[in-house]
Amino acid sequence: MKAVLGNEITLSRADIMREVGSVLARAKLGSTKTAALRAELAERLSQSPARVEHVVVVNHVGLTDMPWSDGRDVWAHDLLE
Repeated sequence: MKAVLGNEITLSRADIMREVGSVLARAKLGSTKTAALRAELAERLSQSPARVEHVVVVNHVGLTDMPWSDGRDVWAHDLLE
């Protein structure tokens, strides 16, 4: 598994926006320029395809109400059968 995931990095769009916001705040470009850059980045990110194809879900604590994406999320116990 480590060999398969060794070069992969998963970032959410929110993570990217948060980090870019920190960088722009330090850059002191002015509020108008900063807002324009953030808006452009948000638009481009919203148009980018999701790269996560499947999520293996392990239910350690027996949660019954959890977010689930059909077609993407797969139970670990189903894969082990």
